[in-house]
Amino acid sequence: MTPFAGINRITSPYGYREYWYNGRLIKEQHKGQDIVPTQQAGQALPESAWDVREVTGGTVTAVSTGYNGGRGNLVKIQTAPGVVEIYQHLKTITVKVGQTVRQGDMIGVAGSTGQVTGRHLHFEVQVNGAAIEPSAWSDLPNKAATYNGNDTLDHPAEDDKQYKATVLVDGLRLRPYPEADDFNANDAITTLVKGKVYDLKQTRNGWAFLLTDEGSGGWACIEDSKGKYLDIKEA
Repeated sequence: MTPFAGINRITSPYGYREYWYNGRLIKEQHKGQDIVPTQQAGQALPESAWDVREVTGGTVTAVSTGYNGGRGNLVKIQTAPGVVEIYQHLKTITVKVGQTVRQGDMIGVAGSTGQVTGRHLHFEVQVNGAAIEPSAWSDLPNKAATYNGNDTLDHPAEDDKQYKATVLVDGLRLRPYPEADDFNANDAITTLVKGKVYDLKQTRNGWAFLLTDEGSGGWACIEDSKGKYLDIKEA
């Protein structure tokens, strides 16, 4: 699910960037995606287009207002052990610490608080405290361009249902974020055990977010052209 309903535009993707701010050239590693809502040419953009949606679902762990070192008003939401989404530069915040939010719930309104060059949402994902490329969460490619929004809910969507995933193959690795080459060992959190059953938090684009006995979480491929790797069933 995309942060904004309707058309989303990435004005600054995750990664290295340079820009001018108050007469100074800023060179930095941008830790998230800057996103704005937009419309087709000639159409007016209503204020409601700036409503920010929770893209995954989780628990609000922090709400902070003020300049915040340039981050402005912000919300942090833990979606799984060690995985935190950060929504920055908000105009208003509509959630509180400890609140459980479901995918698609409104958490605030994007604004221009903190250090900004214009109104936008900064969306960031951290895994164990380190920022990673957030496309798997924002549902937007990491490239400055305009994209149609996605309103599709991930599975499972119902809070009252729990799912389990059984590993069907040897060598399946758990990753901090989805990748095309599942059996590439780079950045793997751990190797899953064939035949073992893991708790499933959510699925997205052919990948499942699983929880280990040690409390860590990560993504594993469900299936691809080579075969099926996980068997998912309701607990």
